[in-house]
Amino acid sequence: MDFRGLSSDVRKVLKEGSFLGSKNNSGAYPYDLAILFARIWFLKAEIFVHSKTLTTSVEDFFESLHEGSRFLLKSFGGQLKEKAEIQTLKLIEGMPGQVESLYKSSQSEALVENHQIRDLLYRFLVQLKLFKADALLSGEILNQKEEVSPLKKQIGTLQEGLAYLIKSDVNHPRKKEYSEDEKLILADIERLAAGVSFLCDSCPADSMELQLSNLQGKVQGLKLKLTDLYFQNPSSNFPKMPGLAPIKSLLQKLQQLRKLAHESVECATYQIEAIHGELELIICNYGHSLENEKSADDIRARLVNAAYEVQHVIDLMVSGSGGESQQLLWLFHLSEEIIHVKNQLRDCFKNRNKGLHPSELITHAEDKTASHGLKPIVSKHATHSAEKIMVGFDSDKAFILNELIHGGSHLDVVSIVGMGGIGKTTLAKNVFESLKIVHHFHTRVWCCVSQTYVKKRDLLLGVLRQLLEFTDNTLEMEDQFIEELLHKFLKGKRYLIVMDDVWHHSAWADLRNSLPDDLCGSRILITSRFLEFPKPHHLHLLSDDESWELLKKKVFGYRWWPEEFLKFGQQIAKTCKGLPLAINTVSGLLGATDEDKWQEIAERLSITKAMSATEHVMTALELSYQHLPDNLKECFLYFVVCAEDEDFSVRKLLWLWIAEGFITDEKSRTLEDLAKECFMQLIGTNLIMVAKKKSNGEVKRCRVHDLVLDFCKRKAKEANFMQLISGEPSSVLHDEHYNPSASSNSEQYRLSISGDPEGFIVSKPSGPFVRSLLFFTANQMYPGCHSDVSFIFSNFKLLKVLDLEFINAGNTLEVGLDLPVHLRYFAVGGDMDSIPSSLFKLQNLETLVVTGLMNKFVLPDTIWSMAKLRHLRITNHCIFTLQYNKNRSYSKLDSLVSLTMPSFICGEETNNIVTRFPHIRKLKCKVLEPLVGSMLVPQFPALGSLHQLETLVITYYGRPLKTCEFNLPSSLKKLTLSNFRLQWIHISDIGRLPKLEILKLISGAFVGSRWNMEEGEFLNLKYLKLDSLDIVQWDAPRDILPCLEQLVLRNCKQLGEVPVGFADISTLQKIEVHQCGVSVEESVRRIVEQQLEFGNEDIISVFP
Repeated sequence: MDFRGLSSDVRKVLKEGSFLGSKNNSGAYPYDLAILFARIWFLKAEIFVHSKTLTTSVEDFFESLHEGSRFLLKSFGGQLKEKAEIQTLKLIEGMPGQVESLYKSSQSEALVENHQIRDLLYRFLVQLKLFKADALLSGEILNQKEEVSPLKKQIGTLQEGLAYLIKSDVNHPRKKEYSEDEKLILADIERLAAGVSFLCDSCPADSMELQLSNLQGKVQGLKLKLTDLYFQNPSSNFPKMPGLAPIKSLLQKLQQLRKLAHESVECATYQIEAIHGELELIICNYGHSLENEKSADDIRARLVNAAYEVQHVIDLMVSGSGGESQQLLWLFHLSEEIIHVKNQLRDCFKNRNKGLHPSELITHAEDKTASHGLKPIVSKHATHSAEKIMVGFDSDKAFILNELIHGGSHLDVVSIVGMGGIGKTTLAKNVFESLKIVHHFHTRVWCCVSQTYVKKRDLLLGVLRQLLEFTDNTLEMEDQFIEELLHKFLKGKRYLIVMDDVWHHSAWADLRNSLPDDLCGSRILITSRFLEFPKPHHLHLLSDDESWELLKKKVFGYRWWPEEFLKFGQQIAKTCKGLPLAINTVSGLLGATDEDKWQEIAERLSITKAMSATEHVMTALELSYQHLPDNLKECFLYFVVCAEDEDFSVRKLLWLWIAEGFITDEKSRTLEDLAKECFMQLIGTNLIMVAKKKSNGEVKRCRVHDLVLDFCKRKAKEANFMQLISGEPSSVLHDEHYNPSASSNSEQYRLSISGDPEGFIVSKPSGPFVRSLLFFTANQMYPGCHSDVSFIFSNFKLLKVLDLEFINAGNTLEVGLDLPVHLRYFAVGGDMDSIPSSLFKLQNLETLVVTGLMNKFVLPDTIWSMAKLRHLRITNHCIFTLQYNKNRSYSKLDSLVSLTMPSFICGEETNNIVTRFPHIRKLKCKVLEPLVGSMLVPQFPALGSLHQLETLVITYYGRPLKTCEFNLPSSLKKLTLSNFRLQWIHISDIGRLPKLEILKLISGAFVGSRWNMEEGEFLNLKYLKLDSLDIVQWDAPRDILPCLEQLVLRNCKQLGEVPVGFADISTLQKIEVHQCGVSVEESVRRIVEQQLEFGNEDIISVFP
């Protein structure tokens, strides 16, 4: 045994005891006394463990240690207040057990060496000194009178460094072996702790700042040594997107953390603040150059990757995942990396621009790059339907119409064939929506087949769901019964079915057996790239003149265009090789009045003359993509989740963009409005197509051309944006097919699983880096059998986006649902009995979508604590309840902007509930009559306090309302009422709403034979729909509805005619009549004729 070292330790203890004894012995130093006691124990323990001759029994010795521990806890436990002091006491409390374990190990067969015992005891002493130093620094912070001061920040940074050293791997409780390097580090830590003690006890005030700086340098040096020894950078695959969006997003995140003072990252407060400061400095001084200079690509990529890693580490800490010591080392390593990059940038700019200030350099870079930037132009004609902008196919359209309408009486097939992007779908859509087709066929169905077609069942359900309202029984039917159901529905009808983008003859063969041939002249129209289908009609490439004509209409619409654009316009059109998709793509880059831009595009495209038409499309797509702003690049690449030839909900898309962080928050505008603006910018580039519009003209569903989708997938793969996994054997989503057994641990950032998800679910993989996990199935319907998805919550803890809407999760959500604490978007579907209350503990959740609930469900009270919830969409039947606190006040969902589909019971409580959504903009709900035996009278809910409400869809279930007082906010723009059975006299209250633009009255919303409209009502109404009403007579003055654009009448079989005053509405564009009497159709025809006489050539009427 090394008695020389031991005697030195004894002298230190005696000296410290003498020092404490000389102080005022008033009990004011319990912490120092506790540490002194513990150090004496360590000496006793070391002597005991090493002694060959024991003067006391082993049991008695360890009992004395435990007794001493209890004495310390009893004597000092109540007096220690600081965190570091309490940690010290816990360390002391556990020390006797560890020494006892050490002794027993030394006596076992696997002998513990003497140096191991001494190293372990020495580590205890170092820890004690660190705790003491930490406590002393806490005292120094309290002594700083100023709330914020440089000195206080320095002390805090030093204290944070000490806290890390306490938790570092070198001080790990289970560590028993120490290398020479680790022993040296322990000695350095001990000297650091002694330096901190000197600083707090004896350092002159005027020297404190210098000493703090020296000590911080020692902490940094120790961290570097610990990083070299212990840090292992995990393998990851973060996205490699251009621009600085991830850095800017991280800066926002760090700013929020600083405001919230999140407890889980308290141990890295100053480290995070330092990273925030360095990144902010880099963005401020070099941001523009990093975004615009090609030479900065590598250094920008390093910074962006570091930003992703910082975000990852912080989220690990917040979620409580992984080892804290490694996470703190990782943050330190990233901080050093960011500082290194900053220094590189500074040196680079100094050498390249001597004497030029960084801000001047940025200005210089702006001047240099401004002429090369092409921003997307949102064309006023971007959302025009395909029918309005089609050039060169008039004769083709006439031919197809003739084949469909005037052919034989037998069921027949016509096919449109041609290369990708030539306009097959555009022509078919024009034909499908032609009034001649609408009037000729009883039933029309449009179904997209696509290259990934595999299952006959999916095709049949896709057709059937456009004809019938599905029930659970429909989804559970066997294929044979689905075929019979389809055959039965079409029996006796003249039908047209369009099969778009068919790649395999088997798709037509699978559908053919389900179709009756009743000699009614039914038709099948197929679009394909292949010639194997009946009666193929070949589409030709456009001529140069037709190409130029299409380009003009895409950019300028049907109005005048500047002749000076002729030269460059014709040149651009010619390079598109007559392919409409290429023209469509290029038109999104061209501004309406910037001749220089036209010249630049013409010059860039001139190098593609030798390419094929399809190659030219890809070149045009690349050009469009490169000139998208960085945030729009991310938004565009998100379309990789779309199935080929499938429409996608714009609402869902915008919610996903927001959850992903693509939309930057602005105080003056809502995130939804900003996301909608980004979407319209993409529409303006013609990269995205409009599939369906809402009644107010906004885009409801969108899609991408299959060539654009192929390009999107290629760019997403290059950028590690999202990994696509398919359960289908013919998938073209990625090069290597997914192998569950080889994919137990995903390093990807985003995963999208399409087709059959069972292989993924059964393998129960984990994704420590995955932030988005999305499932998409054919026809977007969840299957009948349940899938256990509970593993996702524990294996993918860092998720921000989880879309299980088309997975039948059943009741498998009970366990671990509160683990992914970062979740912002969560959609879940299936045959669920209820929603687990733990779901509402996810405090970062912004969007919640639940489909398929089996029963009425009462939302738990925990929902009122979801401060960030913006969108709540629950199908079927959910009910809110009120929970008051002790003061009879209640919390509100201040962030909620859209709510679907709660059920409210008429009464005062419902009126109180709706006031808890003060910022709601869209509400779709059911109103139920009071319970049987209730004294409450059925009444319309009081919604007048919802001053931001713009859209209200409300359905009533119960006895007719005898009286009604509409309490609606003046902000309302869109109103849909159903089943209220109100008398028409009450509609005047609605007519006085000043901003109302869309009104839909459905299924007995109002009852009575006569609606007498009055002057001054509905002054801003643009869209009016009457559906399934018993109205007989509709009276109105001549100057009614001055802003009306569209009138839809459906199933109003008793209505006599539309008021003649509609002929005087100058804004009227369209009248649709469905399943109404002949007299209504005749009155509409007279109105249309008068409108045409007055010069309204755009008005159309539809009588399906």
